[in-house]
Amino acid sequence: MLDSVSRLQRMEQQANRIERALTRARTPKRTPSTKRATHLRFGRYRDDPVGFFRDVLGIELWKRQAEVARAAAKFLRVACRSGHKVGKSTLAAGLALWWVTTRERGRVILTSSGKRQVKSILWKELRKLYREARTPIGGTLFLDPGTGLQFPDGREVLGFTTDDAEKMAGFSGEELLFVIDEASGFPDEIYEAVEGNTAGGATTLLFGNPTRVTGFFFEAFHRHAGLWDTHHISSTESPNVTDGASTIPGLAGPEWLAMMRQKYGPDPESNPNYRVRVEGNFPGQQANGVIGSTRSGAARKRWPATKGEGTLEIGVDVARFGDDESVVQPRRGKKAYPSKVVNSMDGWQVGGLVLAAVIEHRDGNERAVVKVDGIGVGASVVDFLRRDKRAQQLVYVVDINVGMKATNEEDYVNLRSQLWFGVAGWLEDGALPEDRDRDAELLAATYRTDARNRLAVCSKDDLKRELKRSPDRADALALAVHHVNAHPSVETLGDSITGGLRKH
Repeated sequence: MLDSVSRLQRMEQQANRIERALTRARTPKRTPSTKRATHLRFGRYRDDPVGFFRDVLGIELWKRQAEVARAAAKFLRVACRSGHKVGKSTLAAGLALWWVTTRERGRVILTSSGKRQVKSILWKELRKLYREARTPIGGTLFLDPGTGLQFPDGREVLGFTTDDAEKMAGFSGEELLFVIDEASGFPDEIYEAVEGNTAGGATTLLFGNPTRVTGFFFEAFHRHAGLWDTHHISSTESPNVTDGASTIPGLAGPEWLAMMRQKYGPDPESNPNYRVRVEGNFPGQQANGVIGSTRSGAARKRWPATKGEGTLEIGVDVARFGDDESVVQPRRGKKAYPSKVVNSMDGWQVGGLVLAAVIEHRDGNERAVVKVDGIGVGASVVDFLRRDKRAQQLVYVVDINVGMKATNEEDYVNLRSQLWFGVAGWLEDGALPEDRDRDAELLAATYRTDARNRLAVCSKDDLKRELKRSPDRADALALAVHHVNAHPSVETLGDSITGGLRKH
């Protein structure tokens, strides 16, 4: 076994020596006065990657590729989600060559979630573009992505996988480019290390099929969309499809598209795999997701035209830790109103925020039903609303312990699970205002079944680990839409009503 490994290592070393010899034969000898000739020769393409592809690499980018390439020259953060067979590997590899040859101190880190993606796809594509370039690129190109493409003046392109996470530390500078392929599957903790390296002005390009509805790639198109220049390319936009002929080898064409529709039929547009792999959209929901983006998206569209009817009800989720948010979520019937979100407020201050929301949305002299997650710090909000004289005239307080047994014990493990699936049911015809943070929290929630086939939604702590923040906005909405059989004319809400409610 050891002899076999040694033999493979010797073969790769010999291949590298041959590659260096071929490179030297193709590359003009440099004198001290021409040491930076490569940079000077391609420097005019610094802000014109499309021209670099055309003139140097001999590739005419199609429309959507060109849009992303131009964005790479203008923005520090560019994210592109796409279907299969749209030319993203060629684009990623070509942009690496463009960057390193048009900047005096250009450095590029190519990385992906898998070793095969880096070595067998990205690096293979980069080597092909390098060899077939109309004008010699220069430098020394190695078989091993970790050794990469090296120039005498220190410029380089390196390829790393997540197995080489420690190698990505220490790279910084404004002429540094990170290209992350298959970004949806790239670990968040390693991306955080990469992001730390961009503080000096480095540029980050994200490419990938949008397979997950959590993580930094998902957030680039949702919660953090304002920080990114985002692009979306569907396989159906391929010129081979729109032009009706295979004008660009390797791109999606009519035959491939027909095969995908047959594979994911009879209604492929509703199939999450088709949405991801062909349309380049995030899946409507995870396989075990509680709530899908289709429902939340439809609820947002309904919001402007929906009229709130019925009793004013308010869900209150109180911050447990320093970075958590206290959220006050008003709702009347099928219409939820914009929430009030604060940090670092004590129970009495949050109680005052509740009263402000009641005054803003109440109808005449009605008393609102306020449902508070009264566990831990939430108890102080309950105490304030029960003792404050003004609050006694404005609200009925319902203290809800979401960790208690569900009122429907046959279907749900606990009340929290019942509340979350209650949101899913309410969203069938409910209306939500815009709130990307809340929607990301709703999409992240997953469930399992226990031995009795009851539904159990993942815990708040599990969601916090996944989201890197607490799902306070979604929890407040779950409280707001939870039905407690309360009526403004009822002065006491007994424990027997819903979910072990306490008297106020």
